[in-house]
Amino acid sequence: MFKWLFNKTPRPVVVTQPVNEIFNWPAHVTLIIHDRLTLALPKLMLGENDPIGSVIECNDDAEISIPNDGDRFYLRLQAGMSVTVRKSVQSIVLPYAEDDDGPKRIEVMTK
Repeated sequence: MFKWLFNKTPRPVVVTQPVNEIFNWPAHVTLIIHDRLTLALPKLMLGENDPIGSVIECNDDAEISIPNDGDRFYLRLQAGMSVTVRKSVQSIVLPYAEDDDGPKRIEVMTK
């Protein structure tokens, strides 16, 4: 869904991302959240000894969950929060709550 954005002049664009669909997230692209959501990210992007802040930049009050099992970790973000990844990844937008499964509005800031 975001593919066409990364070949354009840098400017903020608001997109609607369906939940439970994988999207490619290039390094150094900032997402500004318009609707609260959870992002599922691959644990592999976290190096064994790297601090999480070296691969992800987000608001201090974002909720980060790294379960012992599985291959993903989760960021729970409120409207108005922003998040930037330092490595290109594939991510999935998940509902923030069980009854919150509609598409999510996200502002994409390219460099």
